[in-house]
Amino acid sequence: MKKVVFIIAFVGLSFSISSQNQQYTGALLWKISGKDLKKPSYILGTHHAVPVSFLDSIPGLMQTLTQVKQVVGEIDLLNIAKITSAAMKYSLMPAGYSYKSMLSDHEYKTLDRELTNHVGMGLDMLEQLHPTTIYTLLIQMICRELFPEMQEPDFEPIDMYIQKIARNQKKNIMGLETAEEQFEILYNTEPIETQLKTVLCIVKNMDLGLDALIELTEMYYQKQLDKMAELLIIIDDNVEDNDCTLSQSYLDALVCKRNANWLTILPQIMKKKSSLIAVGAGHLAGECGVLQGLSKMGYTVEPVVE
Repeated sequence: MKKVVFIIAFVGLSFSISSQNQQYTGALLWKISGKDLKKPSYILGTHHAVPVSFLDSIPGLMQTLTQVKQVVGEIDLLNIAKITSAAMKYSLMPAGYSYKSMLSDHEYKTLDRELTNHVGMGLDMLEQLHPTTIYTLLIQMICRELFPEMQEPDFEPIDMYIQKIARNQKKNIMGLETAEEQFEILYNTEPIETQLKTVLCIVKNMDLGLDALIELTEMYYQKQLDKMAELLIIIDDNVEDNDCTLSQSYLDALVCKRNANWLTILPQIMKKKSSLIAVGAGHLAGECGVLQGLSKMGYTVEPVVE
């Protein structure tokens, strides 16, 4: 009996969970035209563990970035003040909670050991951080171990790089949601006890999780959006803890509900200005994916390929 274990997700890296539509795969850049659009807009799927040098292998991307009038991201990554404010509000452990009270002695020691191994600090130094903050930090550090290019001083995520180019080109930059809205979803959709179980799931099944991260990133390089759209990492009976399953409500909040919200505002955004919309690759494919949604709304959705 296989069990759903956990998703590899941190700010800017999230994936769809619905059934796939095979049409929307094989490309990372998609052209949106027709309906009431005078000029086409474009949607790019991003991945935070991939270096910006990979952008050169995406057909038409740099030309598109030059042609469009604005760049749209999940959030405005260049608004550092807003992001910092949201992080300060959400990242700390709420009053009345502690890792020693929520974890068994064995669980505490396991989490402390893995944090020390991968982050360089144990729970004694990180105990004031919310479980989702620790989760995000742990995933980011694991990615740095797996993908050495992330350790380069000048490494930056693709979507950040694209927004910086847009700023240099004097283009408008906007987000589909605010930093606070994104933090609210990540931190307050599930009870804190449930979020802590997700952290424990990672550390108890570290080897399986590392393999999944490598496979997921390879899918991105191969532009296999249909496979990335499954995003849930299915691990067999070797999984140590049966409590790793994430609730459907959380998965819906993380992806499908956000996609639905974006689809209510994207038509006006694209109608006003030709845009390059850069969001996590897993938001593109799947039954609740943005590409499928735009197609159902009457737009022509085409891959940009050589």
